[in-house]
This record gives sequence, structure tokens and C-alpha cells, in this order.
Amino acid sequence: LPRKDVFVTKIAPDGRTLVYSAFFPAGESAETLGLEVDAGGFVYLAGLTASNRFPLKNAFQARLGGDMDGFVLKLAKNGKSLVYSSYIGGGGKDMCTALGVDIQGTAYIGGITASRDFPTRKAYQKSFGGKADAFVAKVSPQGTSLLYSTFLGGTGEDWASALAVDAAGAVSKETVVEISLLA
Repeated sequence: LPRKDVFVTKIAPDGRTLVYSAFFPAGESAETLGLEVDAGGFVYLAGLTASNRFPLKNAFQARLGGDMDGFVLKLAKNGKSLVYSSYIGGGGKDMCTALGVDIQGTAYIGGITASRDFPTRKAYQKSFGGKADAFVAKVSPQGTSLLYSTFLGGTGEDWASALAVDAAGAVSKETVVEISLLA
């Protein structure tokens, strides 16, 4: 990966006023592939990084698992601090390509993994299926734990290109996650 860092900028509704700009120097490469804002104004980012110096806080995975891992982070609504930031990945190449947030502030990330040892928890599909699998994971609102994480894929190359979370999460404690798989 070429050298890239992650940043996010919030602009006021008038389009002329900078509210904040937050910069996350990775020391090597990092790229954002998903961005969401929840009803409370917290910003969530997901993507990929090849840096073992990516800024972490309250991480459920505190070490880079391979050459490239996914990341997920939650930024305070004033843009001045991280609520959490974590790697997600195993010994192969992994990236977060999709992101959704429910009304409780729970993040859902989807992506692609080439890691047989990708972290799974309460998995629907516990085993790596092929060349590369899609994955979906649910991250606690505090970012300190994976509530679930699963492979999704067959014998070929699968990846999650989009993820949508519906509003039912607050009512039924069950949230419907829809993923588009590309093979």
C-alpha cells in the first residue's frame, strides 16, 4: 500500500465553517472504506491498515494480525478524542469494506478476509471457506468486544461490498443485517 493516513472533517451546515478535523497518523498505510454518523453525532470509520502503529483505544484486538488488517473506530462527537479504535484480522490480508450503525451505537462491519485465523465469535460459519471469505462482525458500543463475528463464503473469493442495518434493533434486540456478496 502507498503511504496514506486517515482523517475525517466535519463541516457546518452552512458549508463554510469547519467544525473539526481529526487526523489519525498510521505511520504507514491506512485507508478508510466506510463512514457512518449515528443519531448522537458520533462518527464511525472502517477500513484497512498495514501499520502496527495505528492509534488504538479500548481495542478488542490490540495487535496487527498480519500484513494488513481491517480497523474500526468511533470518534467522540466533538471530534477531539477516540471512543475506541481496534484492528480486526488474522494472519492474512483483511479489510473492512462496509459499515453500519444501529440506534444503540453498535457498529456492524463487513469485509473480506484471507485469514483462516480471522477472529470469530458466536459464528454462523466458523470455518474459512475458500480463497477469501466475506465476514460480518458486530462491535459493542464501547468497542471493547466483538459481540459476534463470522465468515460468510464458499470455495471461491467472496467479499461484503455493502451492509445495511435496520431500525428494528431498538425494538426487538435483534438487528437485521443485509450484506451484498460479490463472488
